[in-house]
Amino acid sequence: LVWLHLLVVGFPEMGHDALAMHLAIPHVIAAEGRWSFDVTRFIWAVMPMNADWLYTAAWFLGGEAAARLFNVVTLLLTAAIIYVWSRERLGTAAASFAALLWLSLPLSFLESASAFIELPLTFVCAAMLVVATDAFRHGRLGHWLLAAALFGSAVATKLPALLLAPGLLLVGAAQYVALRRDSTGPWWRQRSARDLLLGLALAAAVATLFAAPPYLNAWLRTGNPVFPFFNALFRSPYFETAASFT
Repeated sequence: LVWLHLLVVGFPEMGHDALAMHLAIPHVIAAEGRWSFDVTRFIWAVMPMNADWLYTAAWFLGGEAAARLFNVVTLLLTAAIIYVWSRERLGTAAASFAALLWLSLPLSFLESASAFIELPLTFVCAAMLVVATDAFRHGRLGHWLLAAALFGSAVATKLPALLLAPGLLLVGAAQYVALRRDSTGPWWRQRSARDLLLGLALAAAVATLFAAPPYLNAWLRTGNPVFPFFNALFRSPYFETAASFT
């Protein structure tokens, strides 16, 4: 399966999304030495671009091939996370099956065949969930803050990552209740509700610090933090306001 993914990477990019945006960004930066965030030139110029900056770094190391290879590397790293996380809970056989299932999904091949940003996004989200699990289990502040930073980075990669927040809160609440009843989780008993709320507020601040820059940049430049979406609400003069773009 790994060789099949790598084989596809060797071909030139043909994906419309990559050619119109995700690989156009490093190409423009390589040609002009900067990114102008000019929405009159590219309507998506101020959208969240964490993955695109990583593609750009890879592009400067090895051109289009390196950017496409970086995409597959995130696919393989996600498979490694799935394997390690599953092996601890389900055993080696089930973990191997889970990782192979991820690598063999038709959607995984579709994503690895072109520079879609969903593979870097999935890797960041998977890493965040692993770190969050350790944070809930052991209560180390560093794990909380790292999970928050990864969550913020995911949101700065693509806005729908924000939908993970309710799930994280539910998992955290369930883990809190379980460890309160479990003698193996004494750290929960040693923390007052005030301490836990302060820790949650600090994590939320870190997540906001990592998530906010692209949306703040878009707001300052266009008047719409999610430009060009929801423009009927934010009414940026750089795009139509009668109806929001879908």
